[in-house]
Amino acid sequence: MSMLRDAVKAADASGEISGDVKENLTLLMELAESKCHEWLANIEKDLASGKMGDDLYIPITRVVGRKTESRSAVAQDVSSIASTTAQKLAALFGGETPILTTIGGLVEDAFREIMGAGMGKEQDVEVYSVIAEDQAIVRYDFAFWGRNINTQSLLAYMETVSSCVVVRSAVDCKKLEFNEFLSVYGSVLSKAYPDVSQRKEKLKEAQDIYEKLSGRPVSVDIGELQSLTANAPSLIRVGARSDGTLPI
Repeated sequence: MSMLRDAVKAADASGEISGDVKENLTLLMELAESKCHEWLANIEKDLASGKMGDDLYIPITRVVGRKTESRSAVAQDVSSIASTTAQKLAALFGGETPILTTIGGLVEDAFREIMGAGMGKEQDVEVYSVIAEDQAIVRYDFAFWGRNINTQSLLAYMETVSSCVVVRSAVDCKKLEFNEFLSVYGSVLSKAYPDVSQRKEKLKEAQDIYEKLSGRPVSVDIGELQSLTANAPSLIRVGARSDGTLPI
């Protein structure tokens, strides 16, 4: 696995690639980088209205962090990509390790969808998360795009090119109902803290943070809070696979 631009430069510097291969590698690099810009614009458009996924609205006060990157990989690199992405997320992340590990698992699932798209296919995947982080409620929007290469002359250099965009935003709790927050946070919390007593503790912490930021008391007990997390919506949206925009 490597940064895509670095991989193309290294292949070119070897002096062993033909003009056609160099041109196609450059086209793939430019396509992946354009997908970063496209997805970042899409996410920022959704953030302006609070839209998250198909039918959720999680309004924000401001964007507090962005990260984009394009990579080349082979199929065996899925776990390595997820691990590296999670490490880079840590630079934006202020929460606890179990939550970061859980989000890293969602990232790995997204890359497995891309890798499994089939040769010559493109795949996009979106991942969402809203969590209690330190003394804040934070929204994460991820977008992934990948292209599995089917041209034999390019497979010596890479099997997949991919783009990843991550945007971290502060949630506007004054415009967000507590139940809506839990509907998204609940699935992450359940995976991060399988122990019931520990999960109760984290739910209470989330309730305290929400009440402080929203200025509104939450009139449910811990037992009810657990039930509110039971039917969480999917945090991953997998787009339709396509034949892509390049015949390579």
